[in-house]
Amino acid sequence: MSGKIINGFQVLPETKYENDDSSQHLIWHCECLNCHRKWWIYGSDLRKSRTPDCGCLDVINIKFSHLTPYKYHGSSPHGNLWDCRCDCGRERICNTTDLRSGKAKFCD
Repeated sequence: MSGKIINGFQVLPETKYENDDSSQHLIWHCECLNCHRKWWIYGSDLRKSRTPDCGCLDVINIKFSHLTPYKYHGSSPHGNLWDCRCDCGRERICNTTDLRSGKAKFCD
């Protein structure tokens, strides 16, 4: 399965096993092709194309107070970063948490 692209995730060669009461499950390390965030996804879910919603594109072109994210900028320990345009025309980089919580409202 390594190297395949499934629902916007590239399957990486790294795997691990998880045990529950009755069986052992193979889990694949996968990378979102949009934001490059890495996820562990069950092999059975990959085979059925049931991948998680990474959420990296959930804020594009949605207005948060006076800021509108228009492009993915990268990631940080505080979450995904976005290039945002303010109503006044200036730009600012904000993380998802600050946009959704209302902490980031303006360009300054």
